[in-house]
Amino acid sequence: MLETSNRDAALAGLARKLGEAWLGCSRIAELRDTEIRTIRTEAYFVADRMAGRIDDELSGWKVGATSARMRELDGHSDVIPGRIFRSVTWEGGE
Repeated sequence: MLETSNRDAALAGLARKLGEAWLGCSRIAELRDTEIRTIRTEAYFVADRMAGRIDDELSGWKVGATSARMRELDGHSDVIPGRIFRSVTWEGGE
């Protein structure tokens, strides 16, 4: 594992890259193997900083891997929360 300061800098760089792609409505051609997060705390670190970069109001939260079977299949020990940003939330009409 990278030293903490190097790891944090690498994770912050990934968050910046993801945030800029989101804001620019663009895709990232390919992530390097070292950028793919498999440790939950690192993934949340990246998600939190990406959200800060996007700087959009939240309209709510989504929850993934809600069933025990899905968590087992994916190798997760808990549900996976994610932000829903106001700019991509549409309210239905009557």
